[in-house]
Amino acid sequence: MGNTDADYLAAWHSVVLPLATEFRPELVLVSAGYDPALGCPEGEQRVSPALFAHMVNSLGSLAGGKVVALLEGGYFLPSLAEGAALTLRQLLGAPCPTLPPLNEVSPEMEASILGAQTCLAPYWQCFANRRAEPLPESRWLGPLEEKKPPYNIMSTAKARGEEDERDYTLQVRNHS
Repeated sequence: MGNTDADYLAAWHSVVLPLATEFRPELVLVSAGYDPALGCPEGEQRVSPALFAHMVNSLGSLAGGKVVALLEGGYFLPSLAEGAALTLRQLLGAPCPTLPPLNEVSPEMEASILGAQTCLAPYWQCFANRRAEPLPESRWLGPLEEKKPPYNIMSTAKARGEEDERDYTLQVRNHS
């Protein structure tokens, strides 16, 4: 289920930060959504609360350190609370928390990074080394079945039982 800290760090350091550095913003506005946080049913990702602080920390080198984070989402309260608190502490100058041990970057994330860099290469110098590369063969072509109205605009995540909720809460505590 979902991408991990290693996957997010790989995309962050291989796509987001090189692009942001080349762009040279005067102010960084962060839409601080915690949907990818561990246990969040909306994002279905496996990002530890500590990773949010690390990502915010790396933004401090942009725009002379002028970074604004606006809370906008996250639906698993233990991860949301811990991720938002660690982000705020980071903005206030606290040291970054220790990340849990990292896994290998998934092959799917490696392919996504390569695809993003290749698509951006004609427009951004930081990806110039990818200009001659063809796009990856496999691409998402959309859902297998066309959805019919009325559309479900609420969560499509299946409800979890109390045992799963407790398990995710323990995982958040162990990663903080």
